[in-house]
Order: sequence, then C-alpha cells, then structure tokens
Amino acid sequence: MKRLQNILVVLTLSIFVYVGCTPEKYELGSIDVTSDELVEGIAYKIEHDTDNPNIVYLTSLMDSKYQPLWNHPQGRSQKSTVTLKMPFAGSYDVQFGVQTRGGYVYGDTVQFTIDDMYPGFIEDELWTFVSGGIDKSKTWYLDLDSEETSRFFMGPMWFFTSTYEWDNLHNLAGGNYIDSDDWKAENAIVPNMTNGEATWYWTADWAGNQWMCAAADFGTMTFDLKGGAHVVVDQSAYSSDIAGGKVQNGTYMLDSEKHTISFTDAYPLHVIERTESVTTSTEFRILYADSAKMQIMTVPGGECFNYISEEYRDNWKPDEGDGNGGDEGDGGYDGSDVVLGDATDIPFDNTKLVFGDLEDKGNLRLELYNEYGSTVSDPPFAKENLVTNQRVEVTFTLSGITFIDGAAASYKTMFSWADADWNPQYWGDGTREKVANITGDGTYTIFYDPESLAEGATVFVIDIEGMAAEIVDLSAVTATVDKLTVYNN
Repeated sequence: MKRLQNILVVLTLSIFVYVGCTPEKYELGSIDVTSDELVEGIAYKIEHDTDNPNIVYLTSLMDSKYQPLWNHPQGRSQKSTVTLKMPFAGSYDVQFGVQTRGGYVYGDTVQFTIDDMYPGFIEDELWTFVSGGIDKSKTWYLDLDSEETSRFFMGPMWFFTSTYEWDNLHNLAGGNYIDSDDWKAENAIVPNMTNGEATWYWTADWAGNQWMCAAADFGTMTFDLKGGAHVVVDQSAYSSDIAGGKVQNGTYMLDSEKHTISFTDAYPLHVIERTESVTTSTEFRILYADSAKMQIMTVPGGECFNYISEEYRDNWKPDEGDGNGGDEGDGGYDGSDVVLGDATDIPFDNTKLVFGDLEDKGNLRLELYNEYGSTVSDPPFAKENLVTNQRVEVTFTLSGITFIDGAAASYKTMFSWADADWNPQYWGDGTREKVANITGDGTYTIFYDPESLAEGATVFVIDIEGMAAEIVDLSAVTATVDKLTVYNN
C-alpha cells in the first residue's frame, strides 16, 4: 500500500511539473527546431509578384510562436512577411531563421533570381542623390581631412539616439533639421519621442571633440548605377586590417521609402575608431541626403557618418565658409552638381520694380515680389509663372553708384525666397544660392536651387548687404532686372 502511495505521489508531482512548464515553450518556440527543417516551401516561401516579378515576397510559414529572422538583399527583418522591390537583374541570397528558447536557428542560404532591370524602382531622387543617377557614379568623402578641415558638418560624425530615422528629422512641409530655418522636432512626421521619452542628437564639432577620431584623409566611397548598384570603398587611411579590407568592391541597395541603405561585400566609409559599431550594425539609415551632403547612421550604435560629395569638396574654398554650411561670395556653392533641364524666361516689367533701402537696415533691396511689400498690388511679373524644380536665375544691372569715403566697396548678395505655401523657403544662408560680390555699377547674375518644387512666390527679394548705407546718393541709383529664368526637367 505504501509503495502504491509513493507511486501516486510521483505521478502527481510529474503532472504538476509538466503543467507548470508547458506554457513556457510558447514564448520563444520550442528548442527542437533544426536547420534542416528551415527549408524553402516548408518553413517559408519566396514568391514573385504576378504583375511585376521585380517585387518579391518573403513569407514565414512557421507557427506564430516563432519569431522570424530574415537576412535578405535589402537588410534584415523580423516581420512575418517582407516585400522586396528589386530594380536590377541578378541572383540574390536569402537566409531564413527563427528565434527559439535555445537561441537563433538559421536554415541554409537560398537564392532567387531577377531576370530584368526595372528602372521604376530607382527613379526616386534618393538614388540620384547617392549615385548621381542611372549610368552615372558619385564619390563621397567623410567631412574631415588630414589638415583638420571640415567643410560643412564641422566633423566626420554626429551622434543620435538609435531610434532616429529620416522622418524624425523631416517634417510634412518638407523642412529638415539641417537646411530649414523653421524646422522643429515636434513638427516632424514621427514625433520626437520614443516610448514617451525625448530622443536626442549631438552635432559634435571635431575641433572641440578630437577624441572621436584622429584626423586623416580617410578615403573615398563611390556609388554607381551602371548595370547594377555597385559600391567601391577605399579606406586609404588604414591598413588592410580594417573591417572589410582596405579596398572593398561590393553592391548596395536603397529602400527609398524607409530611407535605408544596405551593403554587400563592403562597409560604409568610416573611421577606424568606430569599426566595431559598423560591423555589428543591424541597419544603416540615411538621415539626410541632398546632391552635396549625406548622413548614414549605424543601428543600434547611433554613430552618424557625415559625407560630402567630391564636387562639393573640390569647389569649397576655406576663406568662404565656416565649416557648417556657410558658403559666401563667389566661391562655396556654385551649383555645378545640378544638371539643368528646360529653361523658361519670365517677362519682367522694370517700371514696376521696387528697390532701395526698403527696410531701413542699410541694405540695398531689389523687391521682385513681396506679399508684405508694395509689389503685392502691382507685381512686375506674373508670380504664378514662377514654377521651378531646379533653379531660378536673375541677371540684374546697377548704375549710378557712388560710394562714400572709406566704404567697403564690395558687398555680398542674399537671395530670399518663399513660394506660395512656404515650401520651399530659403533665407540666404549660402547653401543653395550662387551669390555675387557687388563692387559698384555693373551687371550681375545670381541663382537659387530649390530642394523641392517651388510654385509661385510669396517672398522673392535680393538684398545687397550693407551697400545702401555706403552710397552717397541712393536716389541716383538705377536698377533693372535684365533676365528672370526658371528651369525644369
């Protein structure tokens, strides 16, 4: 009888142990999944879209208790279904895995094939910013050299909370944290909050924070779109023991919707002090890009590498910029990286041009149109025709100028602009305009390159800083707009 009681006790305890442990296995899946079981057609499937075979769907077929783990041509994902938009022909690798109580388990790498190029996936301007466009290439440098010079960002790295992405730094009106005077974090598409906590970023200057890296000519990173998306990274400052080797030949892929970039057989150009963060990064996010500047952030490290284009680097002049976006005078930004399309000349009635020291600030202002000025009632041109997505160019002539004794006799122009819905808007910081040094009577040409489609005008003025205060007789001065031209693709 006693033996029977002991058996019942053991059986009862066994049931309790079994019942107590059973729910645990549903948290991360069981530990009995093997690599051999994670095969295409059983654990997951790869399908091409029936209408556009360049769209590929990766779908997990595993029980929902298993967390999917994908390594695919455009990065990594933990979603049950992943959609890939593949612009180029070729064979691409996919590896599927799951997370279990025993750890990560991956199946073998498999391939899918894209037969033809689909240019529709590389028409987004982000591809053009990064590579220069279809059948072109573009070279980038970190914004620091061996002579300790930074040309725009003040250093090769800034630092961000790892939750930052493109949308945190761009608002619905098109403004961004670098170029827009009115950008505010709270107005970004994604609020500047993460789980109720404020995020942060630090625009560190290298001169005051030289611990971040040693100054060097780090090398180059060249992207192209010549029959595919290729990248060559030359880490010329370092020996071959840097991650990926001194010279890396690979491929890259952009997700223009998520603003991410992935690399195969290469790593982004970086400083050796941060190579571990680069090699362990689960994602590379593009936080900012235009024709001359780009920022790529590591995730989860949060280091953001600051790049300037070869054209910007070669045309920058050290006496005409402060290392943080200021290009003044005849140097700095010259618009050479903008490929101009169709030009349209807009008729201009000089009898309606308003000019003078209109704000009593000592500046000579040419008011082409100002909704808050006298031209609002009788503008000298049809402002609704001022529609451009590339450039607005103004050629003007000044005469009758006599300077007072001791005058500087050389004055910089400032181009101020806001279109009908205040997007874009620009207030003459030198980053998107070609200015001129005004030295007296003469004909001058300046231009402004908007970063998005500009439609109409609310403010359209040219200020010549400080010149009005140093003219003997301002009433003797005449000004004419000789040509007003807009460019569009």
